[in-house]
Formats: sequence, structure tokens, C-alpha cells
Amino acid sequence: MIMISTTGQKPESVTHSSKPPRFKGMTVSKLLSLAAGEDLTRDVCCRLLSTVGLCANEYIEREVDGTLSGGEMKRLEIATVLAKPHKLCIFDEPEAGIDLWSFSMLIEQFEKNAQKRKSRVLFLFPIRKESSRWLTGSW
Repeated sequence: MIMISTTGQKPESVTHSSKPPRFKGMTVSKLLSLAAGEDLTRDVCCRLLSTVGLCANEYIEREVDGTLSGGEMKRLEIATVLAKPHKLCIFDEPEAGIDLWSFSMLIEQFEKNAQKRKSRVLFLFPIRKESSRWLTGSW
């Protein structure tokens, strides 16, 4: 987490997404607590998992290891970011590994979270050759 202060007041936090670590014995609930910087209750962990479209009962005590798919890891990455209060949240390719329907649901959650916390969200996407033609108007 990066702390920024432009006024000399208490710094505001910026949180960015990154792949969750994979340690033997690290459960999803422990990962979320580490991300939050405090021990989270089971209810809070379940809410975070539900927010990103994961069934809490199936994942809360599951180990964060190589058995998780790319989409599951991306959802956990997003949940770890949502676990910590922030003023600006940066997501690097949040759609990677997630199907279009699920990503639409996640966008709604990003919007709700930003409104509730009065925070901003920045999404980073690679510019591909096809996209750059559209952006520049070169047809």
C-alpha cells in the first residue's frame, strides 16, 4: 500500500491489485485478514468472497495454492483489495481470467464500493494493436 499526502494532513491510501501469494497452509480467510491488516470475522470474509462471486462456504477455509484457477485467483486478488479501506484503488487487468458475465457483476460491485467508500477506482488495460486503431481513429 502506498500512502500519499499532498496537504500535510493524514495521508490517504492507494491500494493496487496484485497476485495473492501462494504459501503452503495459507487459507483464503487468513489471506483476507492479512490484506485487511486485522483479523476479519467469518462474516466479513464471507461478504468479501460473495462480492467477487465466490461461494464463501467453498472458499473460506480453502488453501491459496496451485489448485485455484486463474479466474479464482483474480477474484481473490480483487477481494484482498476490497478488504482494505482506500481512497484510490488501482486494478491491473481486472477482467483477466474472468468470464464476461461475471466481470459485469464485478463492475457493479466496484461502483457500489466506490460510492460507499467515497473512493476512486482506476482500471489498467493493455492497449492492443486493434484497440490503438480505434483510439487514434485510424481505420
